[in-house]
Amino acid sequence: MMGSDPYTATITAREQLADSLAVFRVRPDADPRPFTPGQYLTLGRMSGTRLVQRAYSVASSARRVIDGYELYIRLIPGGALTGAVNGGLNALVRGLALELAPIRVNTVSPGWVETPIWEEIMPDTAQREARFQAMREKIPARRIGQPDDIAHAIETVIHNGFMSGSTLYVDGGQRLV
Repeated sequence: MMGSDPYTATITAREQLADSLAVFRVRPDADPRPFTPGQYLTLGRMSGTRLVQRAYSVASSARRVIDGYELYIRLIPGGALTGAVNGGLNALVRGLALELAPIRVNTVSPGWVETPIWEEIMPDTAQREARFQAMREKIPARRIGQPDDIAHAIETVIHNGFMSGSTLYVDGGQRLV
């Protein structure tokens, strides 16, 4: 991966152990955020001018090695779609902003938002609340988003005439952990 922040790194080695389990060695571009078992991460690779992304779950604590860190990761079933949609949407917004200029093109990328759809996704109230509580404890905002949070972000995108080709993340910091 390319960049110079604690969320990007270069993959220096990969060993496939099973269909859904691999060992990766990564060299962070800056002081890295700690990896913890169960944490989700997205690995991306440049393919020509496109960033191809894939979602994984960290299966072990990272072990320090000479050129970075070594960690076991698991492929997340259905993660290809998530990675493709997220990477594709970001690329689409940037491309459309250039092609349609001076028309502005932006997107809002929400995290978990408490809406009635969750009753369909997870009908069991106790199970749903347990998942919400686990997410509250995980993300920096320490709460689940509300529809007004997303509405305010959309208002920002609409009213800021100098914003174009941007993705505004409204996820309580979820993508950071």
